[in-house]
Amino acid sequence: MLFNDSEEPDLELEEEAEALSYCDPAPTCSQGHRSTLILHTQQGGSICLLCFSNLVADPLSPTLHVSYALSQLSLAVSQPQFLHSLRSLHSHLLVSPLVKALSSFDDEPIARQLIDLILNLCGSGDGSLCAQFVAMLSDRLASGALGWSRRQVFTLHCLGVLLNCQTYNLYAHIKDKYGLVSNLVAGLQLPSEEIRGEILFVLYKVSVLQYASEDGDGTDVLLALRPKILHLVMDALMKTQIDDVRLNCLALLTVLSQRGFFANVDANDTSSMNSYEADNFIAAEDGKDGPPLHTIFAEAIKGPLLSSDSQVQLSTLDLLFHYLSCEGAPRKHIQVLVEENIADYVFEILRLSECRDAVVNSCIQILDLLSMAEQAFKQRLFIGFATLIPVVSYVAEVPFHPVQSQTLKLIWNCVSDCPGMLSNSQIEELAFVFTRMLKRHNEGEMGMLPQTLIMVCLVFVALMKLSSSHGTLNLARLVQEASKHAILGCLDISEKHPIQLLHSLYLLKEAYLYGQEENFSESSNMELRKCVVAICTKHLLPWVVTAVNEIEENIILGVLETFHSILLQDSDIQAMELAKTLVSSSWFSFSFGCLGLYPTEKMKCRVYLMLSSLVDALLGNDSGQPIKDAALYLPSDPVDLLFLLGQKSSHNLELSSCQSAILLILYTSSLYDERLADEKLVLASLEDYLLVNCSDLQSGAADSLAVMRLVNLYGLFRGLAEMGYRIPYSLKAEGILFQLMTENEWDLPSAGIHSLSLKCSNGTDIIVHGRNDQVPYAQAIAELVAAGDNYGATIFLVRPEILIDDENWLAVIMKLMKYFNPSEAADRWNPETLVVIGILSLYNPCCHLKGACLVDHDEGTSIGESLIFALLLNYFSLRSLPAVLPGFVDWQNFFDPQNRTQPLSFIGIHCHDLCRLLHFGSSLVKLVASYSLLELLTRLSDQLYEKHLELKCTMGYLLSVIAVLEGLVFYSDPRVAMNSGICLSIILGWKKLDMHETTMVEKSSWCRLIVEELAMSLAAPCLASKSFINHHKPAIHVAVAMLKLQKVPGWMRSVFDGTCISCIIENLAISNMSTEMVMLIQELLDSKFLKTEQIANLNRVLQAHRKHLNADNAPDDRADEHVKKIITTPDDMGEVREYLVYLMSSKSSLDMDSRGLDFGKKRLLEEIELFFRTITVEDDG
Repeated sequence: MLFNDSEEPDLELEEEAEALSYCDPAPTCSQGHRSTLILHTQQGGSICLLCFSNLVADPLSPTLHVSYALSQLSLAVSQPQFLHSLRSLHSHLLVSPLVKALSSFDDEPIARQLIDLILNLCGSGDGSLCAQFVAMLSDRLASGALGWSRRQVFTLHCLGVLLNCQTYNLYAHIKDKYGLVSNLVAGLQLPSEEIRGEILFVLYKVSVLQYASEDGDGTDVLLALRPKILHLVMDALMKTQIDDVRLNCLALLTVLSQRGFFANVDANDTSSMNSYEADNFIAAEDGKDGPPLHTIFAEAIKGPLLSSDSQVQLSTLDLLFHYLSCEGAPRKHIQVLVEENIADYVFEILRLSECRDAVVNSCIQILDLLSMAEQAFKQRLFIGFATLIPVVSYVAEVPFHPVQSQTLKLIWNCVSDCPGMLSNSQIEELAFVFTRMLKRHNEGEMGMLPQTLIMVCLVFVALMKLSSSHGTLNLARLVQEASKHAILGCLDISEKHPIQLLHSLYLLKEAYLYGQEENFSESSNMELRKCVVAICTKHLLPWVVTAVNEIEENIILGVLETFHSILLQDSDIQAMELAKTLVSSSWFSFSFGCLGLYPTEKMKCRVYLMLSSLVDALLGNDSGQPIKDAALYLPSDPVDLLFLLGQKSSHNLELSSCQSAILLILYTSSLYDERLADEKLVLASLEDYLLVNCSDLQSGAADSLAVMRLVNLYGLFRGLAEMGYRIPYSLKAEGILFQLMTENEWDLPSAGIHSLSLKCSNGTDIIVHGRNDQVPYAQAIAELVAAGDNYGATIFLVRPEILIDDENWLAVIMKLMKYFNPSEAADRWNPETLVVIGILSLYNPCCHLKGACLVDHDEGTSIGESLIFALLLNYFSLRSLPAVLPGFVDWQNFFDPQNRTQPLSFIGIHCHDLCRLLHFGSSLVKLVASYSLLELLTRLSDQLYEKHLELKCTMGYLLSVIAVLEGLVFYSDPRVAMNSGICLSIILGWKKLDMHETTMVEKSSWCRLIVEELAMSLAAPCLASKSFINHHKPAIHVAVAMLKLQKVPGWMRSVFDGTCISCIIENLAISNMSTEMVMLIQELLDSKFLKTEQIANLNRVLQAHRKHLNADNAPDDRADEHVKKIITTPDDMGEVREYLVYLMSSKSSLDMDSRGLDFGKKRLLEEIELFFRTITVEDDG
């Protein structure tokens, strides 16, 4: 319906004009209007407001005149003085004519002039003028008197602009709110897209202002029209191709969605629509009901989703997000959207987005919500998965990216639900991204939300479980890095976010299991398992032991579960390494401490099951089964355990099972020096057990292993009693124990024993009652000897008369010597013989080696381990002789002896035999022989200096030794090279090399090659030969010795010329400064090789290095990192040999003498101070 514009004069305007005329009766314009209605402009003209109002309000006025009048008033309004006068005197005079003019002229330029003028008038006032315009415009639109024509577009547009441009809420000034909204909603049925676009914008602004208004009465005028407005707006969205109209539709629908209009709405609810409207909007052509509202919504947003306008796309995505996340949205509605392929549209937008942040955020949030339709969404996720990979790479680089966790969740869903779809390259790419995230998080470079880290761990585990990941070589390395960074990044924040650490532990546990499978080569799998165990031992274990009182029970359970999962692989080397590290960290005490902090059934079960697996790993053969069987019945307190142990267990299987478990726990913990309770209580409980259960024990009903552990435990705590604890003990219980040992043949040595058990008065009785087919308690005795305990010396001292006084000890020594026959060929030595040699090596030489092994070696036969053990025995013999027989040995007998015999009966290998082994032997033979030769030459040199003796050997013999050592300065093992270099420097320092022989050394091409390579590696490292890398330290000893000769070889000055020395000084830095380097500098200074400028430069460098060393508070000597070895089987030769080689090559086992054997921080500072003293003396001179 169209409305004819009224041509009647504006009565309100006339009344206001008459009132103003009454105040000033003097007319000044041609129409007789008073001067108060006339405002003057800066140009000297004037505007009569009443004439202007009559002109623009009259629809019959010529448009040219109206346009001119509007332009003149707009120009005047731009003048501050005019605008101020207008607002202060007549601001409301123009409201009515301007509003009326908007609907009076079907002329777009005039409409734009009117709207601009209205905006200028409302621009910077107090808001009252704007409120009046809004009230009048809304009244005209609410009344319906104007009808819907093109002219009303201008009125709609003006109202929308006013509502949009003001910072304060104008909703309260709309009088007939329902009339306005209902009339606007009805106008949405018009075919004109221009009108619908303006209506939609006004409805959008009204809805926004309504929800933001504090002055409303709480009535939602839009809610009453909910079905109608939703259908009409979505219909407009489907039909329009204009992006501006789409934006208005989307904005309105977004606000309605936020207000819950789509929640629980009945698609066929037409209660607020008349029958005609309902038929038009929800009826199909065949007369049946139309599609549901949510289907219509899906169809309506497809067009905007495909729009080329990015703002339309983003607005559509925003609407979709609010639609999906509105409260009360049922899952079936989400499934409808997925079935209508909305997920495919979103994936496509994401694919083409080039990872623009706004698009990524919206798309990922929507896909996350669509994933709630699990089954329907799976197929879409499978198709769109490739699109997510670049997206996850993008969001992973942004700290705290808002959709990191949602993106990872989508990846996880796809990996879990569709495991066969990922290629190897995709797996590697994802693993690389996740590893980088965890690394940056651990290093503090990038923060990460808790949920994000959790999802990273879950996805990583899912990737490891994919069959297609097997054989992906890079994945093993990435799993190592990811596990390490995940754990380290969570330890410091475990109190705030414990769930993060639990998932990191889950990743670590699965990483170890991943290394157990046949996914890669054995070396790669072992490297992965070693990495996991290293994380546990170096980081996780120290942290949990320190922070146990401050962390939650779940965290401790998670750590225990992780350790337990590794220990369950008891046949694995890494599991054994973890087990040894745990017991060396007092794990039994820690476990019962956890039970004290958290006395829950869950904690108790976890602790005892883990202790069972720990015992399995340490002792083997399912030794921990008794603990596992009794886990449910064992108490949490160690005192309660001891109480149970002292009870009579006849006909009580549960109690008997508990007692076996308790004995096993006490026994295993005692092997590693752990005391779970007071020694008095333990000994009393053991005695009670013997006394009340003696009949069962004597009848043989008790478990033999339990009895053997009982014997060893009793010996240990009796040993403690005799060490000064003054613990009373029961003679009756001891009698029962020895009666058991006498009447039965117990395999006591096979159970293992603590070394302190041998120190009690009944220790020898325990040994004598051992089986005769084993070396009894070799491990425990070896520990006593290695610790320097006098009791060990009592057993294996070289003077046997001390043992004869006690028949029991004589029996022990006879048993030991039974297994060692040195006259037997070395290749026939059995493991027991090697154990005996190992024990003797740790203590003192006590037998004569006739040299069969060396003869066999000369003949070219392979004697393997026997030769290594013989060499080790020789080395430790050389080490101990000065202490056992001080001043008695003539060391020259080992060096080119005249009669090739040694007067004293003890182990010894001559210098030329050691040189033979150095030249022809394997790498390990070379290593042990080099240490033996160094020890021999050191002792001989000390003897020559102290007694002022002359070396008794031929020059040919000496040169042959030098020839062997010269070649080994370049050997690949730095220990062999260093020993050879020091040996050569010792020989060069002897007086035997007089002036004649010095000339021979000067002509030696090998010595010159060593020095030249040394100079090249120090002055120009990039030009040095590859074979000389890391061998400059041994060469320095040779160079220093040659500089100390009476006559320094002439070619030394050509090698260490001024240019070379200057380059060496330039290359000096804190990182490469060493004791050897300062020794070389000192000797070059003493030999007058250094210039004044070079000395000054060296002074500055060494001053800076000394300052750095003094500022470094780290201890000089590194802690002994060797894990205490508990050898439970006599044939564990690898561990025995490894430990002996460790003792031999350890710095702490070498003498600290004046020939540079101590290369620590203290020695370096001493050399630097010596240099400073030297240059100070020279300066004073």
